[in-house]
Parts: sequence; C-alpha cells; structure tokens
Amino acid sequence: MSVISGGSDYDRLPFGSSPSSVVSYPINQDYPGGAQSVMSSAVTAANSILPPEQANINFKPTTTAVTKISKLKLHVLLDSTIYTAGGILTGRLALTSSTARSIKLGEISVELTAFEELSVKEYTASQSFLSSRLVFQSENLPPSNAVHGPKDNGYWTAKKGKTTFPFAFKIPVDAPSSVTYASLASLKYVVTGVVQFFNNNKADTLFKSKEALIVEAWDGQNPIYKQPVNETNMKQLWMGGSGAVTLEGTLSETLFQSGGNVSVQVRVKNETKRRVMYDFPVFLNFNICKILFN
Repeated sequence: MSVISGGSDYDRLPFGSSPSSVVSYPINQDYPGGAQSVMSSAVTAANSILPPEQANINFKPTTTAVTKISKLKLHVLLDSTIYTAGGILTGRLALTSSTARSIKLGEISVELTAFEELSVKEYTASQSFLSSRLVFQSENLPPSNAVHGPKDNGYWTAKKGKTTFPFAFKIPVDAPSSVTYASLASLKYVVTGVVQFFNNNKADTLFKSKEALIVEAWDGQNPIYKQPVNETNMKQLWMGGSGAVTLEGTLSETLFQSGGNVSVQVRVKNETKRRVMYDFPVFLNFNICKILFN
C-alpha cells in the first residue's frame, strides 16, 4: 500500500497582537479510517498549539518568480469558499505530470501564509505575520505517490498522471478577517503549492497560489454581548428657546446576528418651545443604530 507521507514546519513572526501559530496536518487517503479519522485527530490536537517560544521560526518566504513547464501542472483546490477563525482550512494539492521519463521531482509542499499589505503614494510595505508549511516529500522524507524509482540527489522520477495531496491547516481562533480596502491596504491568507523539479539538466521550482477567505470568530454566547447599549443625542431647534429635543435609544444586546431581530427602544423628550412631530418608520431604526454606534 502506498502512503502519502508528510511532515510540518511551524512558522510565526511577532507582529503586534499576532495570532497563535498555525498547526498543519497531513491527510492521507490511505490512512486507516480515512480522512475523517485524521480530521478528528486534527481537531483533538488543535488544543495543543505550539507556544510562541517553540513556534517562532524565522519565516522564509518563497520566490514570487513564475515558472511554467508544459509537462507539469499544479493546482490548489480549497474545500470551502470561506473559513472561520478557530476552524480547519482543508483542501487538496493536485499535481499532474504528462511524462514518466524526463522530469524528476524533489520536495513537494504546501504553505499557508497570512500577510498585511499597505500601499500609498509615499509608503509601501508588506508584513507576513503567520505561516505554516506542510511537506509531503523531501530529502528527509519517503517518496510520495507522485514519483517512482530510486532517489537521485534528492529527486525521484515523476509518474505520469495526477496525484492528489489532501491537506489541513488549523486556523488560530484569534486570526483576523480577510480584508481588502481599495488598492491601499489588505490582509490576506494565501495557500501556495510548491514543487521542486529537475528538467533538461536544470533545477527549478513550480508555484501555484490561491487566496483563502477567513472571517473572524465571534463567541455569541459571551455575556459581554448580552449587555444593553444606551446612547443619547440632543439637538436645539430654531426659535425653540434654550431647551433641546433629546433622543434616547437602547439596544437590548451588543451583538446581533444576521437574519435575527434587532430590538430598539426609543424615547423622545421635547424641552423646547416648539411642537415636535415625529413618527418611527422602519428606516429610522437604521438611523438610531448609527447614533448609538457613532
């Protein structure tokens, strides 16, 4: 029985209040019990994330140079369009070789990297604050199902056909959401497949990247979100004297989920000399919310 082997490296750079280290898990299709058994193990192991002093390995970003080779194709496939912080990012690295002779494959890996970018007229910067790397095949690991024959200087002869490498990364529970603000600033999570190959007496590397969308985790049962929010806004009226119209609004809770009901209590107090006409159409609720949170 052939086994897809894998080992993982953990990288984390200090960056303000950066998230915890990412934990990566190799998923083997031939693993006893199937992928679900490995996923169960991944969830169990998620509670034992490496502490910063053990996970603080210098980040080694890969080159962004694009290499193309017609005989070798690489694709990154994600199992979901959106992932939640604290959950597990799963997907597959698909490697296809159209020949079984002229190409040799070295290290095969997949990386999850999170970074912030800022680009304005006078300043441009990019900072990686979290990364994890899962290795399926390397000099120190057994060959994968994508190759055959003996090893030659860290490379094996590629098999003709398609080989799939499932992967899983544990996302830190305090990971921030993906965001893009025009072309000025962004926070992204990128999954990159990496394959080292030897062709025509030349060693090179093939890369393929895909962005993963991450949303921040919210603990909706936290008592702090059940506390009411009270705000007051006052305004004097023309020819209304020294008094003012006071609008008091109260939200029953601090956090509301999409699709639920928003409970707002409104109180109006008129201490001016003028008579005030008011009603409460539906759109007023949004204005009240703006007053409460601004």
